[in-house]
Amino acid sequence: MVPSRGHFRREPLPVMAAGGARGVWGRFVGSRIGRWFRSVLHDYAAAASDATRGALGRPGAAALTVGSLAFAGAAAATVPSAQSFDAAALDAAAALGLLSPCTRSPGAERHVQRLLRRRDTGRLRYRDLVLAAVVYESPRAAGAAAYADRCRYLRPRWWEAPRRVLDVGFLGRWWVLRWRCRDYDVNEGEFAALPERLRRMRRHQLRSHRNEREFEDKFRYVGVPDGDRGR
Repeated sequence: MVPSRGHFRREPLPVMAAGGARGVWGRFVGSRIGRWFRSVLHDYAAAASDATRGALGRPGAAALTVGSLAFAGAAAATVPSAQSFDAAALDAAAALGLLSPCTRSPGAERHVQRLLRRRDTGRLRYRDLVLAAVVYESPRAAGAAAYADRCRYLRPRWWEAPRRVLDVGFLGRWWVLRWRCRDYDVNEGEFAALPERLRRMRRHQLRSHRNEREFEDKFRYVGVPDGDRGR
């Protein structure tokens, strides 16, 4: 007698042998470390879900947080190195060397020469602060073995740190050197005798097309009427 279809039972598929991938994965999921991984993934998924709901509820605060994190990441990725400061100081010295001594900015020249002297004597120090970098001067050269260098009572105090900072690197630039050499080709001493109102140039005075037109008007021919020629 042929059994009816209802007599057949669907048996579960047999688990693969120990060498199979499914059997290994199944034993791993059921093990203690597998349960720990599942609980960790569950916690991360719950935290991500809560963060998403909070961001949707307060979009302004979420955008501010994401923007702050992106800015911090960009600042950390563009922190200038010690080699970049060395190159910037040498470039500034080369630019000043191309100018006549009477046209150089005394302030820019003093600052650049101070950096070069500290560099030549090995007294420049570089410190990476994750989001920014600072270059400061040390009272002694690196590797000095004098008593004043090893005695902890003769070392610089913490309140003297602001005076020792020479430059701050942020977003790929050294800002103190950039500010000091902004007008490196302008000698401020040449304008010391002028009144205060003439030492500064206002924004409305920087219209080059108007200045050029007035300069060309100086060479324009001025005609004299015929009636006034005999007078």
